[in-house]
Amino acid sequence: GAPFDRVIFLRWNIFRRLDGAAFRSHPPKVWLSAADHDFPSIVSGTVRLHLELRSRSIESNLRIDKGGHDWRFWQSAVVSALRWLRFTAC
Repeated sequence: GAPFDRVIFLRWNIFRRLDGAAFRSHPPKVWLSAADHDFPSIVSGTVRLHLELRSRSIESNLRIDKGGHDWRFWQSAVVSALRWLRFTAC
């Protein structure tokens, strides 16, 4: 948000939350998606999160597809994510 609030950022930072009790008994399955022409920090952060999840034996699916940081990419990505979710939940 604007202005940037460090306390809120740290409270919701996924890397700081990975040690939470909720991940120990029933780890989630995670879908991650980024665009190959997205902001470099988004792509590298998404890859970093994927690797961290895998290192903790949390199933993580990573897709980096063609596109940018825009609705066209997100509309396509959400369809793939929903298909994955449909078959993962069964």
